[in-house]
Amino acid sequence: MYDCIPDSSPSMENVIADRLLLDQLFNRLRELDPDADTIIQCWLNDYNISDRAIAEKIGRPQRTFADQMKKIRTELRKIRGY
Repeated sequence: MYDCIPDSSPSMENVIADRLLLDQLFNRLRELDPDADTIIQCWLNDYNISDRAIAEKIGRPQRTFADQMKKIRTELRKIRGY
């Protein structure tokens, strides 16, 4: 007899909601940072990329970029409701 394994894949509604939220977050990032598209592409290429690596790629001092990202992440958390 076969054991039933529950389907743990996300529902279509959850996938769509997550995609809409991601689009909203990316759009807000674009409003907050002129290099947003480069930053987003870095994240899409390597989710675990460090702020230091992104700062080097866009030509900003690492500390400045880290401080800016901290403020932006706080803003984006508000959109997510966290």
